[in-house]
Amino acid sequence: MQYRGITSENFYLTEIRNACRFILENGIQENLKELLKKNNISILIITNGTLLDDRCLQKIIKRKNISLRISVELNNSEHILNTLRKIKKYPIVCDVAITLYKNNLDDIVKAILNILKFDIPIQVSFPMFKGNAKYSTQEVKKLKDILKNLIYISINKNIQIRSNFISALINAYFLPYLSRFKNCLICKSIKVDIEGNIFACPYFLSSNYIIGNINQKNYIDSYISENIQKRMFMDELLKCSCCKWNNICPKECIAMGEEGKEKNYSCEFIQVAFETLNNIFQRY
Repeated sequence: MQYRGITSENFYLTEIRNACRFILENGIQENLKELLKKNNISILIITNGTLLDDRCLQKIIKRKNISLRISVELNNSEHILNTLRKIKKYPIVCDVAITLYKNNLDDIVKAILNILKFDIPIQVSFPMFKGNAKYSTQEVKKLKDILKNLIYISINKNIQIRSNFISALINAYFLPYLSRFKNCLICKSIKVDIEGNIFACPYFLSSNYIIGNINQKNYIDSYISENIQKRMFMDELLKCSCCKWNNICPKECIAMGEEGKEKNYSCEFIQVAFETLNNIFQRY
């Protein structure tokens, strides 16, 4: 079997075609089925549900180890609801994944309430305010309102909306001593550049954040430090000290506040979440 060269223009399509051709020509799919069945390994199928029909769903229920995740973009909410109606006719484990982005901010809360009527768990992903993503002031305001609504829905209606961001903040509100720096990647996911320089945080790659070099004999000594997290971002921690929520804030990513970078709204969202929770529970 011959493979075409992969270029930036055809990378994804070519890679998928080659992988599928290799699997089909070598009978790997049968070996995989047997391996999964023998070891009781679960399969999660992530799909937008466009091609899910009764015939497909009937095949899925024959395999007890298959679950579905419906990825929702809300460009056709009626289609999603119809898909969920089909799925609910069968004993299939299913959840819905929604990522907030610019094009679905106006409809997201209504859509979530409609989806929850099917008693299906929802996973909501908030955008990360770093990289090339740019949000206007109005879009940020909409996201803050959505955050408030999702917290109220989760708590007041006793409905679980799975969101790592929301869950982390709710946990921080009630159990602050368990949450500090929990999500920080410093020393958990290091970065090494082409010159061998070691960075403790994969998001901060300027020269002042170099903590060692793999070409040096004792590079590991500069990497391991009990207080490296606080030492690297002491200025940011000092900025946090005057905030009302400093003692319970999980410090989602204190690195994001580095001066000179694009404006990051994580801190503002954390404050909105805590204010919303406090309006409900009045703990602070």
